[in-house]
Amino acid sequence: MNPSLTDMPDVVLRQIFTDVGCPGIFNLRKPYENDIGIEDLVKLDHWKNAKRIKIINVPINASLQNFLHFEEVTVEFTRISADEMILVTENLLKSTIAREFRIGYTGFENEIQFLNYLGPPRTSDDDDDETNQKIWYKRIENSSESLFIFQSTEHNNYFNLSRIPLSRFPEN
Repeated sequence: MNPSLTDMPDVVLRQIFTDVGCPGIFNLRKPYENDIGIEDLVKLDHWKNAKRIKIINVPINASLQNFLHFEEVTVEFTRISADEMILVTENLLKSTIAREFRIGYTGFENEIQFLNYLGPPRTSDDDDDETNQKIWYKRIENSSESLFIFQSTEHNNYFNLSRIPLSRFPEN
């Protein structure tokens, strides 16, 4: 039986979920994977008020919707969907808060739909057709930034979506 988060003293929650000296960071590490479910965590005020989240070595089954309020996200999911990845991308394009999402995944539902949404990836002269890494850039309207999107399927499946200065946006 999972312990109730509401029964845990605040000091215990701080020890489990935050880095000492870094308020606003929500960290969850592997030893707690069977003790507390993500559906309980998203109800916490600490979750709702945190600016950054890092869940490492714990693949979770949750909606990306629960992560859109964070400034920085590093999470590994058991499954993501094209619709949710489009939602994350749109959030990064429109939000003034969201800065970077690093999303690992085991399974990707309708991946082709998301890749079609992104359009053709950028290529360079040294790219070969068999690469396991892809890059996209999306201009952020009315901003001095662009959205950099990186996908790797080489060793671990993940996307890194981050806002970067427009000056780093390639012209061609």
